[in-house]
Order: sequence, then structure tokens, then C-alpha cells
Amino acid sequence: MAEGFCGFCNRFKELTFHHFIPKTLHKNKLFLKLFTKLYMRTHGIDLCKDCHDTVHDFWDEKTLGKEYNTKEKILSDPKFRKYLSWIIKQD
Repeated sequence: MAEGFCGFCNRFKELTFHHFIPKTLHKNKLFLKLFTKLYMRTHGIDLCKDCHDTVHDFWDEKTLGKEYNTKEKILSDPKFRKYLSWIIKQD
């Protein structure tokens, strides 16, 4: 894992790659019609474990793939913004 600044909370942490289209959906026929395999593999954001876990705690994978498949869409959610206000104050 690389270290850097989280794409959501901007804290300096170990980072993991969050796929905007979850990997479990990459072979799903609907998602293959909507997105290329390359797009699904490469479109995402580097996140700290706290933010990555929270994204997956808030939404199931199909909801992430259909409704929250960009940084802007995730940030538009009030409960996620509330979480960010809290996590930024940690550490």
C-alpha cells in the first residue's frame, strides 16, 4: 500500500484504491453495457481505510455502481458529508 492524502478526508494515511464501479460488478451484463472494462478497472480514487470502509458501509455494491459512481456523487450525500466533517477532526 502506498501512503498519501486521502481523496475524501485529505488526511495523510496508507491508501487503497476504491473502484467507482465495484469489482464484483465488472462481469455484470448491465455494467458491461454501461461501461468499458478498462473504465471499470481504472476509474476510482485513492482512499484511506476509514473513508473506504465507510463508503462500503453506507451503500451496497449495486447502489455504488449505479448511483454513487463518481467522487462528486458520493460527496453530494448528506450522511457522507456529515461523516467527513467528523473524520477530518480525527488524528
